[in-house]
Amino acid sequence: MPRLWAVVLAGGEGARLRDVTTALTGEPTPKQFCRLLGGKTLLDDTTERLAGMVDDRRTVFLLSASHRRFYADLAQSRLPALLAEQPANLGTAVGMAFALGRIRQADRDAVVGFFPSDHHYSDVSAFREAVSTAFRVAASRRDRLALVAAAPHGPERDYGWIEPGPALNGDDEGTAYSVTRFWEKPDGAIVHRLFQQGCLWNTFVTVGSLEAFHTAFLSAQPALAYAVEAIAAADSVADEAQVVHDLYARLPRLCFSADVLARTAARCVAVPLHASGWTDIGRPERLAVVRRPETLSA
Repeated sequence: MPRLWAVVLAGGEGARLRDVTTALTGEPTPKQFCRLLGGKTLLDDTTERLAGMVDDRRTVFLLSASHRRFYADLAQSRLPALLAEQPANLGTAVGMAFALGRIRQADRDAVVGFFPSDHHYSDVSAFREAVSTAFRVAASRRDRLALVAAAPHGPERDYGWIEPGPALNGDDEGTAYSVTRFWEKPDGAIVHRLFQQGCLWNTFVTVGSLEAFHTAFLSAQPALAYAVEAIAAADSVADEAQVVHDLYARLPRLCFSADVLARTAARCVAVPLHASGWTDIGRPERLAVVRRPETLSA
């Protein structure tokens, strides 16, 4: 098995929950640094879910420089190489390219999983089982990206959807499926059809070899493939900082789901996640549901 790496995505602004986090902390605080569900921050919850699956020494945190005061404790407890600090937030795809370049400096054979820091699971064991399967599939099928896809409990319009194809053949048969198409926040008529057809929610948890990510970037957004290579080739901390600064100055804002996955469905597989109670805490109403678990049916 190649070495497994994790990237915790923690560079977002959390704008839709800003009123909630401001009321809680007294200032506009990105949601990942807030204790919204008890005594731990969402970032702490995410890190704990990965404990024992991926070594702490191979868990990278993608952060934004403007939030530095919110992650001072993290900066003191983790090696600098594990903190990928963006000069700006240009969307998930650009941030992922930065993290992949950093990891490639250390391990050219890595299999990498990306984990948003604003998710909640009522059954963490279901999450861990699906992620373990995704890592195994990605390690054996190094040309594919494996996406953890949640079984829906309603026709949610604000989530991305995955339309699965046939099950894969081989050792992972029945645990992973080809992807026919991605649907990013479909409208009402389409989302009801997707729900009735048994399509899945895209949780954004994505696992793949460096080769699989490189191929997807090269096909969908070649500038991102170049960015990974340029960052990986940096021969010092100062050199990397300059490379990253230059890249962020000229790259456009890019969303991994819309600008990469939607264009590379044939290179992806879906790993179903069942009965996990997964929620993307992106809106106040979802936070309210998580705080009332009896309202969540799956």
